[in-house]
Amino acid sequence: MRQTAPGTTSVVVDPVVTPVIKPEAPPAADASRWVVASAVSAPLRDPVEQRLGGPFDDQLDDQLDDWLDDDLVESEVITTGPMQQPAPSALLSAPAPQSSPASQPAPEPLTSPAPAALPAQRGWRGLLVRAGLRVGPGAAERSERADHAAARRFWTGPRTIAVVNPKGGAGRTPTTAMLAAVFARHGGAVVAWDAAAGAGTLGWRTQHRQHDASAIDLRDHLDDFLWTDARASDLMSFVHHQDEDLYDVLPGRAMAAGALDESWSAADVAELHGLLATYYRLVVVDTGASAEDPAWQAAVAAADQLVVVATPHPAVIASGRRLLEALTHRGGHHAALARGAVGVLTEAEPGTHRAAVAAAASGQLLAPEQVSVVPHDPAMVDGVLTYDRLHRRTRRAWLRAAAMTAAAMPEHSDVVVGDLA
Repeated sequence: MRQTAPGTTSVVVDPVVTPVIKPEAPPAADASRWVVASAVSAPLRDPVEQRLGGPFDDQLDDQLDDWLDDDLVESEVITTGPMQQPAPSALLSAPAPQSSPASQPAPEPLTSPAPAALPAQRGWRGLLVRAGLRVGPGAAERSERADHAAARRFWTGPRTIAVVNPKGGAGRTPTTAMLAAVFARHGGAVVAWDAAAGAGTLGWRTQHRQHDASAIDLRDHLDDFLWTDARASDLMSFVHHQDEDLYDVLPGRAMAAGALDESWSAADVAELHGLLATYYRLVVVDTGASAEDPAWQAAVAAADQLVVVATPHPAVIASGRRLLEALTHRGGHHAALARGAVGVLTEAEPGTHRAAVAAAASGQLLAPEQVSVVPHDPAMVDGVLTYDRLHRRTRRAWLRAAAMTAAAMPEHSDVVVGDLA
């Protein structure tokens, strides 16, 4: 520790062993801060703290996060000391002579620090940071920051995610909405599209705008977007923007009166996908429950990434597994989708956590490292699906699912827009 100016103290904290802080005369205004810092940081002097990782550390962080206001933790500005002001004489003195441009070194490119290098924001480590110490994040927080970075991934050209399982009640609609919400909150134009040939429910579980347009209406106006003066904002007459989660929704044809009497073909799906892929960087598709329908097959053929959803119920898991086997047997692009698929196991009912974890760990759907388990959350059961209304642990699970999906996405797309094969 060294004294830099009256009323300020600079503390150098070793990244491995935290020193004992013994201020000689802390200012009265900062007395409470020093009391908190000394009381909380005392255990850190014991080398045993370096071995407190794993489940105990994560559970302690989770408990503290339940007590703390997450928004306060995430938005707090971390500072390492008072800003140093230049002396008045320096402001009045003449500027130093400048060297010629040719002799000046090229400026270094601006880079952001790696997420893991930033101070901790959550758990007991976050408490120490807010008390004035600089402490790195724990394993759980580093993992969460890595998932945020994965969700911000961009690709050259648009990408399409197909959410699949032909069994009803498997969780396609919530998964479609929450994946779209996570990706949209991390940047870029994202649309969630209900491409189901039957009565899809995505339009019922998301916000409505001042119109009732659906995929049928957009299909009937495709020619309007072939002109050179077509604009992305023109799509707002057909999609429904989600104010809080920042993505757009194109409801299924079931939202329109009498729409189920309308034809819905593979060509319709291919053409609509071509339009959406022109205006959005990411298209998340709720494929519906009819895997034999040509429209369903066209939606899967347009996908770059497959997300297989299920609940812990054995019949739902078996349905997803059989679908993957059928796609593998078909070969080509479909087999590649099956090999790179990501699984999402949602606890649709309370009391199914053990069954969901056991199903994921035993590889009943996919390999354990390819499956994310989403805990039961009453906010997921009924009403409009909104990310911020979910419990923190549920949001964390959906972030993990999105990060796994982004990581599995191929770097280069082999999908030909409009191809029905």
